[in-house]
Amino acid sequence: MIVFIGSFPGTEAKKLCKTLALRLGLRHVQKEELEKSIKPKNFEALKQKIQEEEKKGNFITNSILAGRQLQKAVKIFLNSGKKTRAKMLSEIEKIPVAAALEKNEEEEKSTVKLLSAASLGSEYFNAEEFDLVLNIDKLSEDSTIALIEKFLEKIQK
Repeated sequence: MIVFIGSFPGTEAKKLCKTLALRLGLRHVQKEELEKSIKPKNFEALKQKIQEEEKKGNFITNSILAGRQLQKAVKIFLNSGKKTRAKMLSEIEKIPVAAALEKNEEEEKSTVKLLSAASLGSEYFNAEEFDLVLNIDKLSEDSTIALIEKFLEKIQK
């Protein structure tokens, strides 16, 4: 099984991927590991790395660049409002909410530029690309994980 967890900046998708990888017995292919091959803008190397990982199978990632290219993945998006994401980041990084909001917005803009440069679209989020979209604003981390696990279990049958 290959799982892509997409999210807006500030939703802690990386932490969730690590937890799900352990619980589901999947490798956690970190966003940073995949995307280090694109410096300086070497998108062909990234494409090859993603294809290699897809051939190996059994992994989970939160790399949006990978998610756009994976053909065999179950794709899940964790949606969350801007203010909620800024509050989460503010608590984690011990910065003011306004600074966290600005940081999240800059990361989102940067990612859209990267997607566009890699010819992978110009939208950060398009619901039609995903098998499951969860609004996590009112869900605990454990509830989010439980819902994802249940979904993955149901679609495997």
